[in-house]
Amino acid sequence: MSVPLDRPGPSADSGGTPAPEAAKSLLPFDILRVILHTVRGWKWMTLAALVGGGGAAALGAFTLTTKYTSQVQLVRQEVQNNFQASEIGESFRPRQFNAATVSAMMRAGPLMEKTGAALKPPLSPMLLQEGIVIRPEKNTDLITIAWTEKISAAHAVETINLYAANVVALTKDLQANEARELLGFITSQVERTETELAAVQRDMMAFSRESGLYNADKETESYLKQIGELELKIETSRIERETVDYRMTQSERELARQNPGVQRLKEARERLAELLTQFTAEHPTVVDQQARVNALEKSALPDKTDATAAFQSSGNTVANNLYLDILTLRSQKESLINQIRSLQIYRDQVKAKLDSIPDKSLVQARIRGRATSLEETRDLLAGRQREAQLFAESAPGYYRLFAPATPDGVEVSSRSIKLAILAFAGALLGAGLVAAFRALRAAMDDRIVSPSDVRRLTKTPIIASLPAEDVFDTAALARWRFATWANFVRAVPAPPHAALVAGLLSASDGEGKSTWLRHLGRAALDRGMKVLAISHGQPTTPGDEPVHLLTGLEDPESILTHLRSSQPPAVELNAPADWRWNAAKRQQWRDALAVWNREPSLVILVELPPASELDSLLLAETLPAILWLSDSGTLRREQVTGILDTIRQSGVNLIGSLLNRIPPIFQKLPDLAKFGLCLTALAAALSTSAAAQPTDRDPAPEPSPINANANGDLPAISLTPPSLPALPDSVPTSPGAP
Repeated sequence: MSVPLDRPGPSADSGGTPAPEAAKSLLPFDILRVILHTVRGWKWMTLAALVGGGGAAALGAFTLTTKYTSQVQLVRQEVQNNFQASEIGESFRPRQFNAATVSAMMRAGPLMEKTGAALKPPLSPMLLQEGIVIRPEKNTDLITIAWTEKISAAHAVETINLYAANVVALTKDLQANEARELLGFITSQVERTETELAAVQRDMMAFSRESGLYNADKETESYLKQIGELELKIETSRIERETVDYRMTQSERELARQNPGVQRLKEARERLAELLTQFTAEHPTVVDQQARVNALEKSALPDKTDATAAFQSSGNTVANNLYLDILTLRSQKESLINQIRSLQIYRDQVKAKLDSIPDKSLVQARIRGRATSLEETRDLLAGRQREAQLFAESAPGYYRLFAPATPDGVEVSSRSIKLAILAFAGALLGAGLVAAFRALRAAMDDRIVSPSDVRRLTKTPIIASLPAEDVFDTAALARWRFATWANFVRAVPAPPHAALVAGLLSASDGEGKSTWLRHLGRAALDRGMKVLAISHGQPTTPGDEPVHLLTGLEDPESILTHLRSSQPPAVELNAPADWRWNAAKRQQWRDALAVWNREPSLVILVELPPASELDSLLLAETLPAILWLSDSGTLRREQVTGILDTIRQSGVNLIGSLLNRIPPIFQKLPDLAKFGLCLTALAAALSTSAAAQPTDRDPAPEPSPINANANGDLPAISLTPPSLPALPDSVPTSPGAP
């Protein structure tokens, strides 16, 4: 009794679920191969890490040093009215600078030169400017100054404290210079007032000798007192206005010096002086520089009438503050002018009333009132003079030292930690470069090695795979054949009560078609089926004499007779190496296949010639199902792509793929093709180029319904026991075959 032929799974028409298409990889390479090739280079990555880390450490040993950072803090101090020397008028107050302006002054070249020259060993101003960090603290009156050097912690403390002391001295000098300039102006005003007072006193003495002494009555005394007070207020306002004029002139002159054109003119003049020490005045270089200086003098010198007319706000904080001070002083000047004008009008009204009193005492009262006004003015100016002199002699400064640097507060940047970090970075870079090189090399390798490579090329599911070495024992081989046959009959369509016909096709000879023909035939025999194997070239069973293929094609009934009577029921028809499937032989094959196809429980396995031969494709068109066989690592993608395109265009029913001599590692690890979308998105996020879109592929011919896994592949067999003797089973020929 014959065993019924295994049937494929339920079809879509019978209510079953159709088999999914083969999983499409969004990456043009097998990510698992890239990972494996990269990991296998761990020795090279370790060596590169050692070389990179050692090289980085050696470089750091010559370049890295221990650094010491110390810092001080300065606090702004407000100038109080402690120096008011008279009760008349306002006290002297020097101009105030904000933190940004003071920070800009701290980077002045003379200050750096003074500090560097006082140190032992001396430091250049450029090194000081590079190492000093000035940071005004937000919403406070504090300025933090930090200094970093490589000499020692004690030297760092000494340097920053000396620099801070010079900064405080600079602010004191600024206040003292301003007070000395104002002192000179007030001194000239005092001398002028004393001169006028002496003249008035002489007039009073002369009038007394000529007309004698007269006492003014009470009304006259009242008018004279009012006039004297008004004269004093007018004189005080006039002095305030002149002081404002003086300060405004000084600020405008300083603003003019902050003009960028003036700075360029200064540099051009310095360059001209340097050239004159090297060349004569007639030298072309000197002549060109002189012309540049002349041009800058015409265009860069500020307008002396108004220094603020062409002012534009910029990053120069000193110029910006000077401009704001000038605007404030102008407002004060306008206010003082209006005040003087009002006082003069009121004074003239009082004088008019006084003039209506015709008395000799009036003249004397006027002279006395004028003298009194000048005396009070002199006292006012003398008080201002003493205030300015006090500031000139002992100016408190704009800032004072708040928190000096101490050895305990020095931050030490250790050289050993830097070396460790640099060595680690070098090791990471070396290993990363080797890993990147190996990953790129694996991605560029177009050999067909893994199941993902085969599936990407054929666009069909992987039905089964055979390990690279024959490592099956008898029991494991039987289990592998059983599972492989289960996948095979799900993929190969077979009508009920007819033979199961399938062909094995590969790109070239030597890829294992005979081996798979032998194993599939033995698997069918294990299921109790009859097997007709069509081999090409070498027989699949060495030592046994197969039936010549031409004999089987000419008398197909005799082959069936052999199958029904032989044990085991298997016949191998062998085509010699020079066999060509021409039109006549293909017609004989169709006729013989029609006879054999009526035999139930018969499996016909056909080993086709290489797909590079046109006759092989013509024969494949006559078969209901073709399995593509690839030998791992034998061929490259470019050798197979054109052949597969031709197969799809010819209409061959390519329903699945087999992978021969698969490396064991690919059977142990999962296929990462289903993660292709995630990996592509990650690559797009990490690169500046757009993510590569998956290319459109021609759909594979619709296979019969099969049960596939999540990747679209049939379950691949991955049994790799440790040892296996030579395979004892084979597909025998019928007894008595020629």
